[in-house]
Amino acid sequence: MLNSKEDKVLLTLILSAIIMVFVTIYLVSNKTYKEEGYIQNNNIHIINTGVTFESTFQDVFDKNTDKFGEYDIDSYSPTINSNNISTDVWNRIAKDIGSVYHKYDAFIVLHGKENLSYSASILSFMLENLDKPVILAHENVASVIMKASTTNISEVMVYDNGRLLRAARTIETKHGFSSPNYQPLTEHNSLQKPTEKPQIMFINPKKYIVVVKLFPTIKSENLIHLIEQTKDSNVSGVVLETYDNGNAPTNKLFLKTIKKLVDNGIVIVSVSQNNQNVGVNKKLKAVGVLSGGDMTTPAAFAKLNFLLSNVKDMKVMDQLMDQSFRGEMTTKVET
Repeated sequence: MLNSKEDKVLLTLILSAIIMVFVTIYLVSNKTYKEEGYIQNNNIHIINTGVTFESTFQDVFDKNTDKFGEYDIDSYSPTINSNNISTDVWNRIAKDIGSVYHKYDAFIVLHGKENLSYSASILSFMLENLDKPVILAHENVASVIMKASTTNISEVMVYDNGRLLRAARTIETKHGFSSPNYQPLTEHNSLQKPTEKPQIMFINPKKYIVVVKLFPTIKSENLIHLIEQTKDSNVSGVVLETYDNGNAPTNKLFLKTIKKLVDNGIVIVSVSQNNQNVGVNKKLKAVGVLSGGDMTTPAAFAKLNFLLSNVKDMKVMDQLMDQSFRGEMTTKVET
């Protein structure tokens, strides 16, 4: 027989065990709810710019109804050929998301494969302070809807072969899409939840950005043409794809041409042709070229559009290019 003191100890142990069981059940169920594979977003809005659903869509849907949130579709008519994507289309997509943002838990933009990395990058800058997922994809619509239904990552992303890639890190390859300087997204490496309200930062169609890829025999005349057209056109920025190590021609005529472009008010950002984090060559920097760090060309193009459309003081452009707004870059290294 147990005495009264032993009874109390035994009762305490039993109660502790019961409490631990309930705590364990709660933690397991709570973790299960947050894990991907279970519906996080019940209402999904799909903007289809012109993608055809795969023939197996209904079959996949029927077999995975527990992983599909409710969804509706806004199909553009006429459809948008992604080869002809434009600033007006980007502004339209952003506006359409913004107009119903409060009604849905997640958004999908179906977009042709061509230029998808550019559209994803630029939409990531346009959609500021997101607290809901926005996913761009060009195929496997059923899988994309499942991913949008079950993810709790709140930023603009690209869906590729079951993975979510950060929009402003994504490039197109012959095998699909990849994120050369950043791992596929999880809740542990995604952007932090914003503290400010979501808003749209539209792109000014009058700001025209060009991409110039350097090559061994490039001549200054190729760049002078930009200068000659500047007074009658609206060239506002240049993404300069330098050699893999961040270098470029350093002859006097080439540097003089670059300086003249900068003096004419054109913002030039240097990025590596293979997305290395090499900073900007010192001689290019001396004539006013800004560093794009390890940004991809689509990200640099998008960031320039975003900044030139929404920043009036060009004197702070260098500081702003150094900042990572959407996780588009890591630390910079000067050469």
